[in-house]
Amino acid sequence: MVGSIDNEADFSTLGFSDIKKIVFNFEGVRLISSSGIQTWIKFFSGISESVSIEFVRSPLRIITQINLVLGFLFSKTVNINSFFAPNSCEECDDSKQILLETKAHFHNFAAPAAPVLNCDLCKKEIDFDRLEKKNFLFSKRLAA
Repeated sequence: MVGSIDNEADFSTLGFSDIKKIVFNFEGVRLISSSGIQTWIKFFSGISESVSIEFVRSPLRIITQINLVLGFLFSKTVNINSFFAPNSCEECDDSKQILLETKAHFHNFAAPAAPVLNCDLCKKEIDFDRLEKKNFLFSKRLAA
């Protein structure tokens, strides 16, 4: 997906008949508005329960909606395979979004914690910019 999920988002042209699996790549989504959330929920609720759904390369704006908006995933089982998390290095003052692979970085979904990673520049341990409990809240759903 690319662009904005807002009041002008139109998912009606997407057809999912005879589809077994859908992979949503959210890396190109730059904005998701409150009206866009409603559009998304309406669209997403229409996907058949028999379809396997995966989210990949989800930026923080999507993870935040998953964490905060109860209906964002509707009642669907979604595999969140990878997402971007903000991090910073106090040693060299570098900050960026780092792509985390869910299966590689999270071993205990019931008690989510940021993985221990090192800065690319100075090799010191990095800190995740947001509270772990808030940023990784969605991972508890993966434990089910």
